[in-house]
Amino acid sequence: MTAARKIPALPGAGTGTSGLTDLTPRSRHIIQDRISAALLVALLVILPTGLPASEYTYHDNFGTDQAEADSYQHSPILDSIPDVFLSGILVYGHPATSESRALGFYEGFMVDAYASLAYRMPLADNLHPLVHAQVTFAIIPAPHLLPGMTRVYFQVSADGLIWSELQELTFGNHVAFLPLASTHTYFQFFGTGFALDYLHVMLEFDDTQPTTSSTWGGVKSLYR
Repeated sequence: MTAARKIPALPGAGTGTSGLTDLTPRSRHIIQDRISAALLVALLVILPTGLPASEYTYHDNFGTDQAEADSYQHSPILDSIPDVFLSGILVYGHPATSESRALGFYEGFMVDAYASLAYRMPLADNLHPLVHAQVTFAIIPAPHLLPGMTRVYFQVSADGLIWSELQELTFGNHVAFLPLASTHTYFQFFGTGFALDYLHVMLEFDDTQPTTSSTWGGVKSLYR
């Protein structure tokens, strides 16, 4: 951490007075105005502006193979289930209840070898802070039924390193709100015996306010 820069003492500092009492009224007003302006700038950096935000959407119904390219991390994605697989795998298939294709999660033969799929949104680089982020998805039974118990887990993260506690899900439609701590947000699924029927992400950014690494570094330092 960079050492704090020493601020020169005002007249009167260390003598039992505030320093401002030794200045003329005009000088006191100038200093007070500058302090107020600095506080206002600090608040504008941390707080939303309230102006209209730009939107970003992402959708995948797993009718194509885009999940392999768009995901942040994933288990091997296959077209069919092999006879033997040690680690978790993802396999496209057609559920019995639908003609559309879904992405199934299957546990490997090793202990706790769940299949996983993680995303970083938005896909492209972004310099604007997030003001809203949510993902909508549907969990259905896996197209290729295998012996074993279904387990569906979901997690979110602000940086892709530190993840939230596991949230266990059931079959059906779900909406999850994602972290807003930075310019990107992360989420992941893992488990076995289920499939993703569709995935829809909606993000909103404050595009009036570019975010730089130095800006976020200064905000983070407030919480050290």
